[in-house]
Amino acid sequence: MRKIKMKNVGVTVLLWVLVCSILVSGCEPLRKKFTRTKKTSVESSEFEPILSPIEYPERVYDPVADYKYRLSLFRVWQKEFISGIQDNTHTKRLQYLMNSILTQVEEMQKLLVGNKAVELGKEIKVLKECQDGLNKPEAFQDLQAMERKMKTVSKSIIANFSFKSVEGDIKK
Repeated sequence: MRKIKMKNVGVTVLLWVLVCSILVSGCEPLRKKFTRTKKTSVESSEFEPILSPIEYPERVYDPVADYKYRLSLFRVWQKEFISGIQDNTHTKRLQYLMNSILTQVEEMQKLLVGNKAVELGKEIKVLKECQDGLNKPEAFQDLQAMERKMKTVSKSIIANFSFKSVEGDIKK
């Protein structure tokens, strides 16, 4: 019992020493922490002109390179779409792939002039039919027929709208 009282006395003395030291030091750090002071302006208000401005060259638009780029993206997206159907991927993924395919083909059509643009428009209609088929509920989707349509359309686009066959029909 006596040891317990001695320990309690030691803890009590320690607490009193701690409280006294806080009272003696004051609350200056707390006051500094919670008082608002205006920020000093470090930035100078003087105007500093730029001595050597950077002049960027004008962007050169090359429709031939853009057409090649769109055609290569179309090839990638259609392969991904066909493999997605074969692997039974989720419908939302197939919708995304079909939207990407349509975007590339429509951009290719914008770059074409004359009869080739009209022919590509017919292929776009078939792709939009596939897109409408994907928007139906899953029970009413015929993915095998869609895969066959996609294969025939992609073969047609790659054969009839390759760069060599439309080289003269690209807008300048």
